Amino acid sequence: MNINVRFGMGLVPSNGLPRISVMLASGATVDDLLEYLHAQYPASPLSAAVPVIGGEHVPRSASLSDGQEVAFLLPIAGG
Repeated sequence: MNINVRFGMGLVPSNGLPRISVMLASGATVDDLLEYLHAQYPASPLSAAVPVIGGEHVPRSASLSDGQEVAFLLPIAGG
């Protein structure tokens, strides 16, 4: 299945592309996507990123659907 990935500020991989498409097996989860991305872009700080689907933070165990967009954003603290 095709998953669209959007990287937030500070997470854009070394290829400089803020958006990419990734092919994963059916039934893949956000964790599976992260594993794939870590293998492709080992220097990216994705371990600190928050996954967002449809404007909602989702757990890394969330299942993905074909054509879905997953955004990875760095958490921000404010006060």
